[in-house]
Amino acid sequence: MTRSMESSPVEGSWAQRFSRPLSWVEHVGQSWLLAQEWQQYYHSDCPPSDRWWVSCIPTYQFKPIEVLRTAAKLGLLSTDSVDFFSLTDLALPGTLEHDVSLSRSDFALGDNIHFNETIFATLNNSNPGFDFYNTTSAAQVLNQRLETSVRTKHSRFGQCLCETEIGI
Repeated sequence: MTRSMESSPVEGSWAQRFSRPLSWVEHVGQSWLLAQEWQQYYHSDCPPSDRWWVSCIPTYQFKPIEVLRTAAKLGLLSTDSVDFFSLTDLALPGTLEHDVSLSRSDFALGDNIHFNETIFATLNNSNPGFDFYNTTSAAQVLNQRLETSVRTKHSRFGQCLCETEIGI
């Protein structure tokens, strides 16, 4: 059974939630909350699970994630080239680089360009017994990375917002 957006129980909230630019985390959070409301309305018979929204929710067009556009703009501003940039151009401190990444080393501690399998494994193994990780397990890994950074007196934490990396 499909229903139109106009007849939904969240009528009006769609426009309110997406009427201003959202950060990546806000975008994901708002999308998840909206999907949860739609799931309850459309698919009340779907069994609850951490993946229900993947299998039970209809597809929607969300606004583009601004972080990708920002990365492209910063990349072009950080190089002398007119029409292309490399990942190395984005690896400058204060551009998109930040501490406590879930897939890269910190800039001050090593190579922040290439994927670091050891760091990613902490996230990958953060939800034992399940073949996925969620925001809770990702937040716990971020917190562990922050504590390690503080313990090693790595004072550059917080140079840029961490939530830009949570999507891996």
